[in-house]
Amino acid sequence: MNHFDYKPLFLPKNQKFLFRILSFSIRVLFVVLGITFFTTQIGILRIFGFWMLLIFGFYFGWGKRIALKDLRFQHCENIADFCTQETLDVLLDAHKDAEYAHTENPQLMLMLKLLQFSSVRVLFRILRIDVRRVYRDVYGALSEKKVILDVDMQKQAAYTARENILPLTASAKAIAQTILYPAITPEILFLALVECGNFEVQHVCEMHGIQKEFVRAAFMKWAYRRNLKKSLGMQPLMNFSFGKGRVRWRTRTWSSRPTPFLDAHGIDLTFLAREQWVGFLIGHRKELQEVLSLANKGIQFSGLLVGNEGVGKQSLVWHLAWLIAHDKVAEELYDMRLIELHLGQLYGNSGEEFQQVLLRALGEASNAGNVILYIPDIETLFLSGITPSPLITLQPFLSGRSVSIIASTTPEGFARMKQQGSFMQMFSAVFVNEISSEEAIHLLTLEAMIQERMQKISITPQAIAYLVSLSKKYISAVPLPSSARGVLERAFGFAKKERIPEISEELIGDLVGQQSGIPVQKPEEDERETLQNLEEIIHRTLVDQEFAVREVSRVLRTYRAGFEKKGPVGVFLFIGPTGVGKTELAKTLARIYFQDKKQFLQLDMVAFQTPKDIDELIGSEDGSILGKLTEGVRQMPYGVLLLDEFEKAHPQVLNIFLPIFDEGSIQDGMGRAVDFKNTIIIATSNVHSQTIKKEIESGKHIEDVAKKLKNNLTSYFPAELINRFDSVVFFKPLSQDDLSKIINRYVDQLNGELQEKFGFSVDMTHSAKEKIIELGYEAAYGARPLKRAFEKYIKSFLATEVLAEKIKRNDKILVDYRDSFVLIYDRVQKGTA
Repeated sequence: MNHFDYKPLFLPKNQKFLFRILSFSIRVLFVVLGITFFTTQIGILRIFGFWMLLIFGFYFGWGKRIALKDLRFQHCENIADFCTQETLDVLLDAHKDAEYAHTENPQLMLMLKLLQFSSVRVLFRILRIDVRRVYRDVYGALSEKKVILDVDMQKQAAYTARENILPLTASAKAIAQTILYPAITPEILFLALVECGNFEVQHVCEMHGIQKEFVRAAFMKWAYRRNLKKSLGMQPLMNFSFGKGRVRWRTRTWSSRPTPFLDAHGIDLTFLAREQWVGFLIGHRKELQEVLSLANKGIQFSGLLVGNEGVGKQSLVWHLAWLIAHDKVAEELYDMRLIELHLGQLYGNSGEEFQQVLLRALGEASNAGNVILYIPDIETLFLSGITPSPLITLQPFLSGRSVSIIASTTPEGFARMKQQGSFMQMFSAVFVNEISSEEAIHLLTLEAMIQERMQKISITPQAIAYLVSLSKKYISAVPLPSSARGVLERAFGFAKKERIPEISEELIGDLVGQQSGIPVQKPEEDERETLQNLEEIIHRTLVDQEFAVREVSRVLRTYRAGFEKKGPVGVFLFIGPTGVGKTELAKTLARIYFQDKKQFLQLDMVAFQTPKDIDELIGSEDGSILGKLTEGVRQMPYGVLLLDEFEKAHPQVLNIFLPIFDEGSIQDGMGRAVDFKNTIIIATSNVHSQTIKKEIESGKHIEDVAKKLKNNLTSYFPAELINRFDSVVFFKPLSQDDLSKIINRYVDQLNGELQEKFGFSVDMTHSAKEKIIELGYEAAYGARPLKRAFEKYIKSFLATEVLAEKIKRNDKILVDYRDSFVLIYDRVQKGTA
């Protein structure tokens, strides 16, 4: 179990002070004696003085940046052994000063001490943050803190100070291990303070825009800047003093055999790793250990890496080659050669039968005795229709353990290959997951620094952190780091073309928005105006239903303002009779805000009334059926999803939506993640329709009816599902006045078309509207038949008059009803229906 054992830190405050005085005195004495001896005329003393000064310079200069043990290679439960002397000194000073000041917040004291280090101050210069203002605010915050006067409370405060500071060392250790840093230095401790500090520390950071992602990116730029190579084949691991492995053309026992076919057609990854062209890896430690555990068994093995395109499967294999090339593996893997072989390409270029090509490759690998084959995208061989099946050729080698193979595939390929049971029995699957945002920032910072040197274009740490954050949120179909890397490459290309000297957060936001089709920047003036007046704009199309419109508008404004929210943009349950505007509101929202009817996906849940229909919804495991829900949202991540007649779906189908409504994601049948975080989800239902109608007719308000009926929804939906809706909105039946307003909307829409095409306008009398309502309105279907009646009796009538050339340009027509529909021109009757 990790602990922090540095004896001086646990001394009483007076003894801490004496310890610091004594330490300083010894250093001064050492220097004075060294200078005195070096300046004497006695030769032996001059040599002795020279060595004293040299030792002092090493130990108290560069040596202060070295820890007793290396975090990358050594294991120790005492975190203090991984701290440099500078770190131990600053921890001791912060704790000592916090005790003497009797402050309630020792972490602020530690922050004050760390801000005095040049290695911490340089991070602020990279971030373009005034470190003097930060120092002044931290000092001011400490001055404002209450001083503890009671002696017993002072003793308790000393203990509290230690308990507040020491946990940061565990966080610092974890950070250093994540970025492959050899020791806990003051700047690593500052990173831990920014990421895990208490409320007062976080408050100071927020005041000055100090975000953990920004500081981490700035640290990576500083840590690697001096030793960075221009070559894309750089190995940043070497910057932290990794030694270069010995190059061996044969095994130590000279027992391997030549492999002319593999040498000619394969790629020797271990050779490239020795030359430092491949092998760098950030993240995937768990997956790497799984692969190594397979390889370290001392016998031939077969591993299958399963992960999405761009998740890092190839980097994982390249790093394995680097470890083998530099003898950082178990003895069983010494002198092994990891050879990448694209059998599909080889077959297409060789002109030989595939069976012969595969047999030659496997035979040479087996006979050589020191070859591990890496076959990427192995699913293409099994799904290509080649006969006889490659499985027939592979099976004797794999089952007989005569050759080691690492293959890779996607989740889709894995799902399809699982249908061949015998194949899966011969491979051990290792699932390669997406790296974390922190690891992606680490990696992208290094890659950005290479591009900065090559392109002569800079990028701020804030832009790199913003890039990773936006890529994860808005380009979720592509895993990190590939999603962020693609945007980074486009950013440098755009900056070079437009001659922009520095890539900013604004440019990153624009590029992510273009690629994803989702607005990620702050709303422009036009969009802000639309958001502020969204209710009014929706009501130009939708009649009444004020409560529903307010709820939807509120959620959308919160989303575009940039507030973080778990799950989708909004999840609503619209309940009410048929034809009162539930579906129309969803369509109107897509048309007005998303400005595209294509940003609307509608699923009729009546089609999912049995458990077997789940495959139709999320896709089948073997990929033969694509899910209507998952594929639809994958193609349209930003828009409105309408789940019509939600209550009619089978209970097992409804359970599918629990993670969607809660986390905003789900895995399809083949195990691929589908993101709903940028989607507005609206489920509609007709439950309680008759009750709603009766209550409204009795004079009650819809809000009061909603409160009464919400508790009864568990008769139709699981309680855990209801709790995941952001809002349950009840729609009231349409009144006679509402129906008249709907007809007015139809007339307005028709006039827009008539004015543009024919140059005349139309209006309707009250009696004409009443007749259309009589002919078109049915309580069971709401307003839906109303539009059909309007088109049948009004629009068709006008079309007949236009074709008969009875209506002229600039005419103003009034439609009236007098036993039949009539058209009136300046109160002159011109025709009857």
